[in-house]
Amino acid sequence: MAHVDEPRDSGAPAARGAAGPALAPAGDRVHPADDRMREALKVAAVQAEKTGGLGRPGRPVNKRSPFFIGMTAAAGVAVTYGLVELVAERAVPWSPCWSAGP
Repeated sequence: MAHVDEPRDSGAPAARGAAGPALAPAGDRVHPADDRMREALKVAAVQAEKTGGLGRPGRPVNKRSPFFIGMTAAAGVAVTYGLVELVAERAVPWSPCWSAGP
């Protein structure tokens, strides 16, 4: 534990050097994350070249999965709603109440 008279390292730029890493010339800054990103991009490019960009096909979709059942049900509801709207529109002739008629 630091004594009261001793300065503590606050992480300020003065503690790390005169200019600090953010103000150093671009050529002097090397971040490990940049190297990892470049390597990952190279690996992804090679993998995309081999597989045509999309990768290998996965397992077939399970038709009993909750997602597939929900999407099928939603599509059925949408089709049913559209058919009901078409039938209802044909059954009742449209006549605006503001038109002057005989």
